[in-house]
Amino acid sequence: MDYLDEEMSRYVGEVQRRLEGMKEDGELEQLDEDGREDLALFVENSLKEIKGSLPRVVRDPTGSRAVELLIEVATPEQLSSTCRSILEGDSRRVLEIMKHPAGSFVMEKLVKKLVSENSEDLQQFVEVAEVLGGRDLMDLLSDSRGSFVLRVLIAAWAGLTVDEVVPPLENGYQKLVVDQNRIHEKAIKSTAEKVNSNGAKLGKAIELPQVAATLSVLVGCCGRFDAGLVDSLAEVIIGRDLDFLEQHATSRSGSHLVEAIVYFGSDDLIGRIYSSQLRGKLKDVAEHGIANFMLQRFLARAGATSSGIVMGVLQEVAEDFESLLRYRPGVVLALARACAQADDQDCRVQFLKQMRDATKESGSILGAVASFQKGPVGSLIIQAMLSFGGKHAVVDVGGLPAEEVIRLSKDPSWSRVVESYLRSDVNEKDKQKLIKKLRGSLVEVSCEPGGSRVVEAAYVYAGSSDRRRGIVQELADAEPKLREDPNGQFVLKTCRVDVYLSRRENWEQMENQKEGRKRLFNDILEDDGPVPEKPKPEKKKKKKATPQHSAAGGKHAGQLQSVMETLGFGGKETQLEKISQPEVQQGPELGAANGNVDNVLAAIEVATGGLGAADSSSGTGKKKKKKKKK
Repeated sequence: MDYLDEEMSRYVGEVQRRLEGMKEDGELEQLDEDGREDLALFVENSLKEIKGSLPRVVRDPTGSRAVELLIEVATPEQLSSTCRSILEGDSRRVLEIMKHPAGSFVMEKLVKKLVSENSEDLQQFVEVAEVLGGRDLMDLLSDSRGSFVLRVLIAAWAGLTVDEVVPPLENGYQKLVVDQNRIHEKAIKSTAEKVNSNGAKLGKAIELPQVAATLSVLVGCCGRFDAGLVDSLAEVIIGRDLDFLEQHATSRSGSHLVEAIVYFGSDDLIGRIYSSQLRGKLKDVAEHGIANFMLQRFLARAGATSSGIVMGVLQEVAEDFESLLRYRPGVVLALARACAQADDQDCRVQFLKQMRDATKESGSILGAVASFQKGPVGSLIIQAMLSFGGKHAVVDVGGLPAEEVIRLSKDPSWSRVVESYLRSDVNEKDKQKLIKKLRGSLVEVSCEPGGSRVVEAAYVYAGSSDRRRGIVQELADAEPKLREDPNGQFVLKTCRVDVYLSRRENWEQMENQKEGRKRLFNDILEDDGPVPEKPKPEKKKKKKATPQHSAAGGKHAGQLQSVMETLGFGGKETQLEKISQPEVQQGPELGAANGNVDNVLAAIEVATGGLGAADSSSGTGKKKKKKKKK
C-alpha cells in the first residue's frame, strides 16, 4: 500500500474536509460568480500542489477521496491537466491504478466527468486502450475493481454511461441511434478483437459477475455500429454452435450477458438462436426463474424483426399458456407486446385464441387476468391487448359493472387499463357505456392519482358537447374540493372547469367549434368517391372541383380552410387529397383512430392542447372590442 508523507497527508485531508463541507451544506449550488472564481482558484492551487505526487495520492484512501471531489468541481482545463498527470508515463502504472481499491474510484469518476462534459480529453483514454495487450485486458476483466473501471471506459467510448448501454427490458426493442461525434469505434473494435483473440482464456471466467457485466457493456457498444462484431463475440462467449447459451442464460450473471447478445446481435444470429437452442425447449426456458428474462428480451427482438418466430413461440407454448399466465406473467406480457409489434396479423389472432382458451373457465379475459395477476403486470397485459386494434381488441372494459369500473379507475395500476380503453379504437357505443358508469363518481375518481387520468380521458373522448357538459357540470359542483386536491387540480385544468364557471359563453363556443370540426371530418372521411389525383402545380388554378371537393369545399370551404391551417397543413385542396390518402392515418394517434372521427378529433384536441380555447378566448374577444371602438 502506498503511503503519503505527513505533510501531504495533512494537506489532502484538509482539501477533502473543505470540499465535503461545502457539498453537504449545499454551498456548491449557491455560489455566485465571485464564489465560482474563488472555487476555481482553490481547485487550481490544490491540483498544482499534488500534481507531482498524483499517482501516489490517488492510491491513498484520503487522497483519492480528495481528488474525486476536485474532479467534480474542476473546469475543463483542470480536468485535462489531471488526465495527463494520471495517464502519462508507464501504462503498467495506469493498470495498477485501475485495479487499486482507492485509485479505481478516481479513474471511474474522471471518465464519467469526461463523458458528461463531452470532453476531447477522452481521447487520452483511447490511447491507453491501444497499448493494452490481450493479457492486460484479460487481467482487467477478471479483477473486480479493474473490470468496473473498464466497463465505465468502454461505455464512455460510445458516449454513454454504463446504465445507458443496454436499455431496460420494459422498453422493448428499438434500433438505437448512434452519435457519430461521440463514439470512438477504433477503441471499441480494438477491445472486442482482443477479447475474440483471447477467447480461449475466458473459460469459466465468464461466469464471474464482473466479467459478464463488462462483456455485456462491450456487446452493447459494439452493437450500436456493427452487429457483426456482436456475432463474433457471441461465438466466443456462448460457443460457435451456441451450445453454451442455456448454461449462461440460467446463471444470474450470464443471463444479462445473453440478453445483451439477443438485443444487439444480427437477425441471422437471432434465427440461429431460435432454431438451434430455443425451439423445442421453450416451456423449460419460460418456466425457469432466470432464463425467462432472456426469453422476454428475445421476444421483444423477434416482435420487431420476425413474425414467424413469434408465431412459432406462440404455438409451442399454447398448452402451457394458462400456467404461464399464472406463474410467469412477464413472458405472456412479452408475447402480447411482440404480437402487437409483429407485421403479421395472424400473431394477434393466435394470441387471442390462446388467451380465450386459457381463461374460458373464468368467463372473461379481463376477469381472469385480473384474478391471476392483480398487480402492474396484469394491467400491462390488458393494455398490450388493447393496442392490437379493431376487432382484435376484445377486452370489454365497458361491459363491467359500474362498481367494478370505479374500483379499477381508482387503482394505481388498473386505472391505466380504463384509460387505454377510452383512448383505443374500440366501438364508440362501448366507450360511452363506460363513461356513463363513471358518472356520479367522477369527483371521487378524480382525487386518485390514476383516476384523474381516467376522468381526463373520459372528458376528451366523451363524443358530444352534451356529454362533456354533463361531465364538467359534475366536476364544477365540487370545484372547491377538487381545487384543494393535487390530482383534482389537473382534472379541473384539462376539463376547463374554470372557463365553464366564469365564461360559459366561451365554453359553449368552444364546444360548438368541436362539433363543427366533427361534422366537417364526417363529411370528408365518409365520402366513398374516388380519390382525386394530385394536380400539377402550374395547373392548380385551372383545375375544376371534383364532386368530393364540391361537397366539402362549397358548404364547408371556410371551415375546412381554417381547420386544416390550424392543424399545420396547407390549402384546402391539398388537405382533401391528403385526407383521402391512407397515409394520413399512419401517426401514433391518428393511426389508432382508424377512421373513427371522434378519436381523430380527440387526438387533435390532445395534440394541440385545445386550440379552440385559444380561438374563442383571444380571437373572439378581440373582435368584440374592435366593434365597440368603431
